[in-house]
Amino acid sequence: MMVIFDLDDTLLDHSGAVQAAILEFYRSHKVLQRISEEEFLYHWHKESERFYQLYLQGKYSFKDQRIYRVKSIFAMVGKEIDDERAWVYFSEYLKYYQNNWRCFSDVDGCLRSLQGRYRLGILSNGDGEQQRNKLNCMGLYGKFDLMVFSGDVGVAKPSPEIFQVLLKKAGLSPEQVVYVGDDLKTDILAAIEVGINGILIDRKGRYKETIEQMDEVNFKVTGSLERIPDIVDSFLRAER
Repeated sequence: MMVIFDLDDTLLDHSGAVQAAILEFYRSHKVLQRISEEEFLYHWHKESERFYQLYLQGKYSFKDQRIYRVKSIFAMVGKEIDDERAWVYFSEYLKYYQNNWRCFSDVDGCLRSLQGRYRLGILSNGDGEQQRNKLNCMGLYGKFDLMVFSGDVGVAKPSPEIFQVLLKKAGLSPEQVVYVGDDLKTDILAAIEVGINGILIDRKGRYKETIEQMDEVNFKVTGSLERIPDIVDSFLRAER
């Protein structure tokens, strides 16, 4: 039996780290202050998502999507920069981001409760090296028996293929696995599509209305990782 976790915004407060890093970067470059903080935050998030999706689709390398993201941001305030300068700027932003890596306060208790009873794993989109660095920085790296990252295997969530890679590496059937993630489509519905039980961690209730409008809810929802061990037990008890 195995419990698999998404990483960003499930175990790691990725959104909080990104928000803090964006503002530190903005305040350190006067040229960017031609627009307001609110405008800058909006455009940074928009361009980050756009270029990250292009990376997941294989259209840019992990490094290139970072470079073009920064070039796009500076072009928005009327400043053209070359690739080399864009990489210097992104490296600056990355330091701010890394300095703000924190796991959520409910992570440690959840993992300790599951350890020894279930195998634990990670399935996450992103560059494998960076994702492993996050786990190491938070002191979580040694707590997982299996880790699968899209950057290492060449396919990303929500594709069923990456879940199949996970199952093959784990040597388990779908009903023997529970997947915990924060994104309804990319994590939970994608896991269910291949027969894996899903638990949505919805810390801020952003999916409340969406779930209420669904004809069928064949997954569990919780606002905290504290409830994960009990929910996992209810899923997997019959498989023991």
